[in-house]
Amino acid sequence: MVERIEKQQEAAPAGQRAPLPLPPLPGDAAGALAPPPAAAAAAANGAAAPFLAAAQQEIKQGRIEAAMQAVRRGLTALPTDPQLALYYGVLFLRAEKYQEAREWCARATVSVPAWPQAWKYLGFAEYAADRTDDAVRSWRKSLALAPDAEVQKALERAERELAAEANHEQLSSSHFTLRFEGRQVPPEFRRTLLEELERHYQRLERELGISLREPVPVILYTERAFQQVTQAPSWAAAVNDGRVRIGIQGLSAISSEFSSTLIHEMTHSFVWAKTHGRCPRWLDEGVAQFFEGRSAKGDSRLMQLWREGKRVPLKALEGSFGELGPVLASVAYWQSLAAVQFLTERWGLFDVVRLLDRLAAGTAPEAALRAVYQLDYAGLEEGLSQSLAR
Repeated sequence: MVERIEKQQEAAPAGQRAPLPLPPLPGDAAGALAPPPAAAAAAANGAAAPFLAAAQQEIKQGRIEAAMQAVRRGLTALPTDPQLALYYGVLFLRAEKYQEAREWCARATVSVPAWPQAWKYLGFAEYAADRTDDAVRSWRKSLALAPDAEVQKALERAERELAAEANHEQLSSSHFTLRFEGRQVPPEFRRTLLEELERHYQRLERELGISLREPVPVILYTERAFQQVTQAPSWAAAVNDGRVRIGIQGLSAISSEFSSTLIHEMTHSFVWAKTHGRCPRWLDEGVAQFFEGRSAKGDSRLMQLWREGKRVPLKALEGSFGELGPVLASVAYWQSLAAVQFLTERWGLFDVVRLLDRLAAGTAPEAALRAVYQLDYAGLEEGLSQSLAR
């Protein structure tokens, strides 16, 4: 298939939503939350263990609120326990409640100042809350106590961002904080950009049935700084990792193309919040392109390849497109849009929102598809083939 389209060098339509660069959280991986130093652990006398075990069982099932209730019960009985405080903070981080996450992780660092994991997760909570300077300080403290490759990688990334944004100014609206280098961005463009973002926010809030808990940082870069900070594939026009990062070299007005990029990236933020980061990539990218107003039926070349059976299975598109390269990425994006377009044309956007809700509850992607549409991946691909054959 790649050989058939290798001469076409167009880029994929926009960036992709990547998670905040968080390490594994409790329930995601065994041993993700190491105990505090021996003296503090001994002082706790193991009393927190039943509450932590109950919370971890809930988080494995995708029940974040139930996990938080288990930890709250523990904190009622053991209000000064550092493990419960840190676990509670990390659960707030997973629930994308970043101010609460900072508060509880900070309590753990006060209780056990020599606990590297407490400083580690405090740093991630601060980074998620858009307090990069504070995150750098916390990660440096963590590394001074113990080496950690994840912390080292996060620290290097944050330091690149701070260097690139050293001269940035900031402007805010109801749901966004806009950061930019003043000489690169005319005042009228700044105001118009915030108005456009708010307009997209209102549409997504209405149609997806969710509001974002925290203001969204939107950061404008020169093209060189964009590549240095994001290290994104060359075809990416923007990156959303909890902050919307866009290269705007020479841009001074909101074109229709740039507006499409904005709503594409904002859709990723809403889908991420609605599904707690559990949305498969094909659905995430398909919904983002749907809100852009794109149509898969406008690309006759890729439609013909699909009819000839030259395609990438949707199952293979559950993960990141970042390693696909510009050619295969364009195929992946097109198939993602075609699948979402088929679902919305046949059953409407409401059922796509129901599908997102199923994913939020922890249902696996193909099982969620069956529950809402009575289709597995093979059935969706067959229905899509019939639709495209018309």
